[in-house]
Amino acid sequence: AKVSLKRHYLLEAIAKAEKIDVGAAELDGAIKSVASANQMTEKNVQRRLVENGRLDDLYCELRDRKTIERIVALATVADAPAAA
Repeated sequence: AKVSLKRHYLLEAIAKAEKIDVGAAELDGAIKSVASANQMTEKNVQRRLVENGRLDDLYCELRDRKTIERIVALATVADAPAAA
């Protein structure tokens, strides 16, 4: 749990620094995907997310995914030094 909290706050800080946000269209798209995968209507999925207090979790999951994609895009890979 400790590692998960550290990961959450680290990704949140990076998202703020990089101005990474999740738009309404992205959130709607994720709800549509969940609805399709579970053979439910989008309204039912959204209602359940709201009732269970999980809509914010979905937002954070999408933001974290975008943040990780940004980190990977900015990363540079260097060759490891040769062993002696």
